[in-house]
Amino acid sequence: MSANNPAPDKPGNGLYLVAFCCANSSSKATELSKAVFEVEGVTIRLVTLACSSKLEILHVLRALETGADGVGLWTCPAKACKFGRGSIRAGKRIERARRILDQIGLESKRVFLAELNPDDEKDLDEALKQTAAEMTKLGKSPLKT
Repeated sequence: MSANNPAPDKPGNGLYLVAFCCANSSSKATELSKAVFEVEGVTIRLVTLACSSKLEILHVLRALETGADGVGLWTCPAKACKFGRGSIRAGKRIERARRILDQIGLESKRVFLAELNPDDEKDLDEALKQTAAEMTKLGKSPLKT
């Protein structure tokens, strides 16, 4: 996702999730990369990263600023990370982004983090369904006026 791309037109329930995924955590993520699709009424743009540690706090905040109702990051398991500590670094960045959201009065629950099993192709589907359900509970971002 380009930092300046606004949320796409939203069919379904109007919720929009930007999902970042480590390319090593799911082969399906690579297939869906840069695609816009819908899961349980939530429009999702999936962006594949070479490593989840490439996600910066600015990417998370910018996605929320430009119209996302939530941001997700799916990593490979910490012990299976091909770049050593990539998943651990990514997790720390997500926690920092959540603290920033709390400090400015936004719901930190809008930022999701989960590990995917690279050997289970259905793991990404389940993660997206679970996140879509959580987003539906949260509703639209308060940044949208």
